[in-house]
Amino acid sequence: MSAGFADNAERLLDNGYTPIPVVAGEKRPAVKNWCGVSYAESPQLLEEFCNKHPNASTGIVLGDVCVVDIDVLDSEAAYACRSIVTSKLGDAPCRFGKHPKSALFFRVEGPGFKKLTTKSHIINGQKAQVELLCEGQQVVVFGTHPDTKKPYYWPDENLLEVPFSRLPAISEAQAKALLKDLDFELASKATEPNTTSLPPPATAPMVRPGSTLSDKMMSIKDALSALDPQDYQTWIAIGHALKSGGEQYLEIFQKWSKERFDGSIPHNFKSENDVQNRWETFKPDRTSLAEVFRKAADAGWTGSSPFTLRSNSHTEIARGILAETALQGPAPVYANGELWRYQDTHWQKVEGFEQRKWIQDLDGNRFGQKGVLHANKSLIDGVLTELHAMCAVPDFFDNPPIGINCVSGFIRLRPKQKPVLMPHSADLRQRFCVSAEWRPGACVLPPPLTEQFFSGIWSGRVTAVEGRRLLEEILGVTLAGLSTKLKSPKAFVLHGSSAANGKSQFIQLLQGILPSSAHSAISPSDMGKEQFLADLVGKTANLANELSSVKAISSDKMKAVISGDIVSAKRVYQPVFQFAPQALHVFTANILPSFHGGVDEGIRRRFVAVPFTETIPESKRVPEIAKRILENEKEAILALAVEGAARMIENGTYSISQAMEEATEEWFQDADSLMGWIDEGGIENLLKQRKNLSFDEAYRSYREVIEARGPGEWIPRYSVFKRIVREYVKKDPQLDIVRHSGGYRIVERMLV
Repeated sequence: MSAGFADNAERLLDNGYTPIPVVAGEKRPAVKNWCGVSYAESPQLLEEFCNKHPNASTGIVLGDVCVVDIDVLDSEAAYACRSIVTSKLGDAPCRFGKHPKSALFFRVEGPGFKKLTTKSHIINGQKAQVELLCEGQQVVVFGTHPDTKKPYYWPDENLLEVPFSRLPAISEAQAKALLKDLDFELASKATEPNTTSLPPPATAPMVRPGSTLSDKMMSIKDALSALDPQDYQTWIAIGHALKSGGEQYLEIFQKWSKERFDGSIPHNFKSENDVQNRWETFKPDRTSLAEVFRKAADAGWTGSSPFTLRSNSHTEIARGILAETALQGPAPVYANGELWRYQDTHWQKVEGFEQRKWIQDLDGNRFGQKGVLHANKSLIDGVLTELHAMCAVPDFFDNPPIGINCVSGFIRLRPKQKPVLMPHSADLRQRFCVSAEWRPGACVLPPPLTEQFFSGIWSGRVTAVEGRRLLEEILGVTLAGLSTKLKSPKAFVLHGSSAANGKSQFIQLLQGILPSSAHSAISPSDMGKEQFLADLVGKTANLANELSSVKAISSDKMKAVISGDIVSAKRVYQPVFQFAPQALHVFTANILPSFHGGVDEGIRRRFVAVPFTETIPESKRVPEIAKRILENEKEAILALAVEGAARMIENGTYSISQAMEEATEEWFQDADSLMGWIDEGGIENLLKQRKNLSFDEAYRSYREVIEARGPGEWIPRYSVFKRIVREYVKKDPQLDIVRHSGGYRIVERMLV
C-alpha cells in the first residue's frame, strides 16, 4: 500500500468511497469545496487531484460512511470503547494514528446524520471523547500522522481491501444509542470531574529523592524544547497543563511562547500581554503537568517526567504512577492476575519487586503543602491494589489477532491469504517476541542442520513426511498461540525407549525458539494445584520431559487446560483469579504408562502418541543439534513455523498419520487392562460356560487373568469395573442385563 494519494485514490473510488487529497502530515484537505466532490458528475476531477497532489495524504468524504473516532489516550478506556462499538455493531475496519486513539468505519444505513459527540471527560489528566463523524466531515485514511510523524496503520483489513458494501451498518438511532453507552463508559473511568467551575486544587511538586522544585522546572523546560509553540493546538494544551502546576509556571510559558527551535518568533505570538491574557482563561483542573511530558514524549523527547502529588492517598499515588508509566507508551494493563506493560514489541509482565520499587522511590517526597510521603509496606500494598484496579482489563489477552510476533514485526495469519507482516503494536496484544527475523514471500530451502534434523528423525520412512509436517505444525501452533483456538485441541506425547531418537532435541528446539516467558514445564500430576496452574498464564507451550502421573492425565483439570476452558489459579499471597489457558502441551515418555480408571472419551479426543522409535545412526548424529540450529539457523525454524501455522489455520486439524493413530490406539488399549480384557472377549468367553453371569463372578475372573500377568498390573476397584462393564453391555446388541432373585446378571440376548 503506497502512502501517496495518486496510488490509493482510484482503488478507493472503485471500492465505493469518495477519496480526496489531504495536506501531507496534516488533517486538512488540500482542495477547496471538498464536501461537494462528486466523481460521478465530474469524472475528470480524480485525475486532476492525482496530478496536482500525487504525494498528498489520502482522505475520504463522509456521509455514506460514518467514522467512530475514539479520541482517548488512556489505553484501558480506549480499549473499552472499541469493545463497546464492536459488540454493538460488529467488527469494522480500524485505523490507528496516535495509539491508543482509533477510528472505526461503518456504512450508514437510512438517512444520514450530522456529527455526534460524547461529553468531554478527563481520564488521568487527558481529555477523552468519542465523536461519530458523518455528514459534512472527512477523515484521513492513509498518510502521516501530524503528531507522531509516523504512518497511520490498520491492524487488520483497510479500505483498499474492504469495499463500501462490506462495511458493517450503522443507523442514526444506533449511533445515538451507542453514544450514550460510550459516554457512560468514559464517565465511569473519568479521574477528574467534568466541570470548569471548581477552583484549582492546591498542588505541590512530587519530585524524586534529592531533586528540588527548580530541578522539576528544568525538566519541564527541557520537555518544552521538543515542542513547537507555533502549533496552536499544542500551545493551548501546554498552557492548560502549565497552569495546573501553579502561577510560577507563567514565566516559563511566556518564554516558550515567543521563541521556536530555530530562534524565530512564532506566527501566533502577538505580545506578552496577549499571552498573559490567554493564561487567565486557562482551566488548570482540566489537565495536569503530565500533559507537558506526554506531548514531549510523543515528539521524541526522552527526558525524566516528574508529576504533582496532591495527597498521600493510595488512589492519588496510583494515578501519578499510572500517568508516569503511560508516558513511555500505552498504560499498563492488569489481566490474569499480573500487571503487563508494553515494551517496544510486546507486552511484558511487570514483576512484583519492580512495581514495589516504583513506590519505594517516592519515599520522602512532599505532597500537599507540608506532607512527606513514607513508603511503608502498608502504603505500598494499598497503592498497588488501587493501581491494579485502575489498570484492570480482565479479558485483554483473550482474543488477540492470530499470528506470530517476531523481530521483523507481527506476521498476521488468515485463512486463504498469504502471511502479512505488520508493524509491532500494543493493540495486537502479544506477550512475547520470537528473536528471529522473517521476510515476506521469501522461499528458502531449509539450511543443512535444520534439514538434517527434520529429515533424519524417521529416516526416509513413509511416516517421515507426515511426521515432519506434524512437527512443523506443533512449532507453528506454539509460536502463534493457536492450540486452544482449534476445534479439536490436542496434547502430544513423544515416546520412544531408544536413545538418540530426536524427541528430546525437538523439545529443546521448542524451548529455544520461544522466550523463557512463553513456556513452562508443568507435569500432569501438578495440574490440579492452583499455584502451578498460575504458571500457565501467558504461556503458549507447556513442555514436560516425562509423564509423571497418568492418573492426573485423566483428570478433568488436565482436560480443561488442553481445551482452553476457564480455570481458577492462585499465586502465593494473592487472590484467586480465573483465566483461559492457551498453551499447547507436549510431553515425552520412554514408556507409555497405564491409565488408572480407564481411558474415557475425553482422553481419546485430546491425546496423540507420536512414536520416536528409531535410533539415529551414530554416523548421522550431530551433538546438541537443537542448540546449534538455534544459534545459526533460527530464521529457518521461524519460517517452518509460519508454514505450519498457516496450514493449521487453513485445515483446522493436525497432520496426524495413520501410524500415529495406530500407536495412540495401541497405547490406550495397552494402558487400559479392563477394556483390553473386554475387547479380547472376556465377557463372552465366560457366558459360553454358563447361562448367566453375575458382576461378582466376572470381576473375580478378570482379577485372576490380570494377576496372572504379573504383580505390577493395575486392577480397578469393583465399583469402577461394574460401571464400565455395564456401559459395555448396554452398547452390545447381543448382551443384556436382567434382574434375578440373587441380583442383576449378564445374559445373552434372545434374538428372534
